[in-house]
Amino acid sequence: HDQIYHLFCMAFTFLDLERIEGERRVRIGPRRQHFLQIRRRILEQPQIRALMQQRADETGKSIDSVERHAQKTLKKMQAQMGSRGLARLKKLVDAVWRRIYRGFEIDERGLEELRETGRKGPIIFVPTHRSHIDYLVLSDLLVTRGLLPPHIAAGINLSFWPMGWMFRTAGAFFLRRRYQGDALYSALLKSYVGEILKEGHYLEIFIEGGRSRTGKVLHPKLGLLSVVADLCAAGEVPLVHIVPLSIGYERLVELRSVTRELTGGAKRPESIGGIFRGAKVLRSKRGYGYVNVQFGEALEVQSFLAERGFAGPTSNPELRRRAIRSLGYHSLTRAARITAVTPNSLVAAAVLAPGTRGVPRELLEQAVQLFAVVAKSSGARFVNTLWRQDGQALDEPTLEEAIELLARDEALVVRGGEHDRIYVSEDQARIRLEYYKNLMVTHLLGPSLISIVLRAMQSREMAAVDLPSLRDATRFVISLVRLHFVDNAGEKPDQIFERWLAQMVDLELVRVDEREELVYVDDSCVASLDLLAGLVEGTMETYSACARAMLQMLRGGSRRRPDLQAELLGRLHRWHLTGNLRRFESCQVPLVSVVIDWLCEEGI
Repeated sequence: HDQIYHLFCMAFTFLDLERIEGERRVRIGPRRQHFLQIRRRILEQPQIRALMQQRADETGKSIDSVERHAQKTLKKMQAQMGSRGLARLKKLVDAVWRRIYRGFEIDERGLEELRETGRKGPIIFVPTHRSHIDYLVLSDLLVTRGLLPPHIAAGINLSFWPMGWMFRTAGAFFLRRRYQGDALYSALLKSYVGEILKEGHYLEIFIEGGRSRTGKVLHPKLGLLSVVADLCAAGEVPLVHIVPLSIGYERLVELRSVTRELTGGAKRPESIGGIFRGAKVLRSKRGYGYVNVQFGEALEVQSFLAERGFAGPTSNPELRRRAIRSLGYHSLTRAARITAVTPNSLVAAAVLAPGTRGVPRELLEQAVQLFAVVAKSSGARFVNTLWRQDGQALDEPTLEEAIELLARDEALVVRGGEHDRIYVSEDQARIRLEYYKNLMVTHLLGPSLISIVLRAMQSREMAAVDLPSLRDATRFVISLVRLHFVDNAGEKPDQIFERWLAQMVDLELVRVDEREELVYVDDSCVASLDLLAGLVEGTMETYSACARAMLQMLRGGSRRRPDLQAELLGRLHRWHLTGNLRRFESCQVPLVSVVIDWLCEEGI
């Protein structure tokens, strides 16, 4: 009995220590080793020594020279997170937040679930990436709430002085954009990430590869995610969870530069001069609205990969590739689905949907209400201020506030008197509205695509559309936009169509006959379908116009891709001026680029 009692006491003590250790890990973080110790340990690893010797043999340089190069590479890469760096950055960003934002809306339930997940082991945050401010928001939020801030994977373009030094001391580590073919750099990166995760630190990685210029969630770039997946599958790191999150802004600080790039302007490199040029936003006293942060359901990496056949270095390379690709798409699909709908994104969508230069107040309110109801039926999250107690979307003050924010961005102009107001948006302003619309269009994608197919198939005199034909046409349209939207990971086109059609039936936008052969559209629903179709009409118009232009251009021979893209964009702008293209928002660099990608993938 004494032995059993002692064993029980030991087990209880062990479990209590594990609980205490988990709590300490969440709040204080692991015991950090000095960055010089980490660097020395990485360079002493056998695989790193072998690669350095191989590099020396290939280049004819001495092993000491190659080792100095590897040390320099690690020094450029490594974070040097410390309490002083975090305090310094927090002091700076708090001053900026107070100056430009009205406040933050945080997913409190998701934050509590995050605490529980953090007790199990390291977390990898996968946020949407829409602004340079993304790098600051999560770290500041976690420090404010007494949680462990992450190490942040940042592009080498952000390492310029003094911001690079400030970011590095707050946990940023800097990566080259491209390192394929450089085995030594890849091994150093893998070892460094492995050291971070073994110590129990959190990571924040932006797997879209760069900021979204369109507002949509981009397709994943799998470089750094592959490094993490290899470490997890090989069992070289503790149990790791991916937590998707969405960071949304009522007004985007960089919207002017984004608009310039979307219409063909060159991207300016990040620099201290750019910071000084952007400092004028500080003159806007809380004029950028709210920042919204939403957390998604955690995804356990090792189990996810094992279920798809990737369980370590001996796994089939094709299974490995598919498993990592699936991990990337599932992570971003979850991030896209938790993006909160904001008042100004609804207003932007309502102004753009009819396709006219101006929208009267009555139509604006009808469209806002329609889009909010459809998004709600899709399971979308909403900011706290959106729904009225009577179930209607946006009360009068909130609607006017959203219009004011868009007007500050020169995205629309209000004309007319109190009883005959028209909300006008033309050319460059429509590109800005398109950005805000795209923040929430994923929640309306299904009904919008089916609506545009119905509008294309059905004349006003027809009472019904053949269901199999509608299914086939929608399947084609899903294929058409697959490079634009990250929203349906793990689902087949027929499953997606059935889910979308059921949603439209529930919303009473269409009816299906008892034999499930015909789809009916009542006259009362035609206007709603036209508005929903208008949300994706610009994208479809880009495909159609680019196809027509390429048919004319490529008859004369081949083109280099940059030349083809520039010439297509020029033609689209000319066609808009002559009335052959209805929407200016169809003339965007990313849309033209994706059309070329799609035509290449299809073998056209």
